[in-house]
Amino acid sequence: MPFIKKTRKPALGRNSIYLIILLIAVILLIASHAEMFHQAETKLIGELCKELGFAGVVAIILVFTVEKFTRARHEAAADELMDRINYNLFYAVYKRYIPEPVFAEVEKAVMRSKVFRTKHKLTYTIDDFPAQVVAGANHFLCSAQTRYTLSNLTSSEIEHDVVVQLEIPILPALVPYCRVDLVEINHAPLTKTEIETATSKSDTEVEFRHRIKIPADGVVEIHTCSYLVKDKIDSEIWASRIPSDGLTLTVSTPTKNVKVNAKANHVEKIEHTLKNSATNTWELDHGIFPYQSIVFWWK
Repeated sequence: MPFIKKTRKPALGRNSIYLIILLIAVILLIASHAEMFHQAETKLIGELCKELGFAGVVAIILVFTVEKFTRARHEAAADELMDRINYNLFYAVYKRYIPEPVFAEVEKAVMRSKVFRTKHKLTYTIDDFPAQVVAGANHFLCSAQTRYTLSNLTSSEIEHDVVVQLEIPILPALVPYCRVDLVEINHAPLTKTEIETATSKSDTEVEFRHRIKIPADGVVEIHTCSYLVKDKIDSEIWASRIPSDGLTLTVSTPTKNVKVNAKANHVEKIEHTLKNSATNTWELDHGIFPYQSIVFWWK
């Protein structure tokens, strides 16, 4: 539960001293084998250099060994202390203990996230298929456009996957209409070939996955447009995979007599800000955890 940051300060000063002592010990060992110390009157000095050199090497090995185990023990004790402080800190603030599994989930989903999404807007259009598409007579051809900004929360460049997942329709004749049509990264569109390369299909979904780089403390603007096949009476769940500051949902219904409703799978209620015969807009102006969602349905 590392909500208080744990840091390690390398002991560069001591390590430098140890390195100097080791270097001197090695020099003494080498010097003890010099020809000048093979003579009777200097042999004692040679033996002394050899013993001092051996003693220095052994001492450094012992010091490093003892210090390694001591540091590991102290770091373990410090980590345990930080965990207790974090645990008691939340108790002091909220007057209750938060269970360990909940702590772990919050840390994994939010505290360790390297990116944050802002200005998230989803425009979803529900329309009829063209008349010549016979198989689509009992279905809607929907488009989903998303716009948002990704912020790098770290002080180094990171890689992030831009992902779009679309449900495959049951009728094989309608599968080609389910596709990712446009992806823009900082207003630069990917080519048709790049989109096709990044798209895969299974029996249940179409997935687009494209890796981008976000500079340290930088932001990237994303715009996607996809097409889906939905039933005349159907629903959509739009979930976030990364922490966000909110979501604005606009559902357009050029097709007449389509009624749309929405709700948020969230502790806060979604606000219905625009309602007319062709357009509905809802806003969830609150922080969104990964996999919280907005559900909307029509008939």
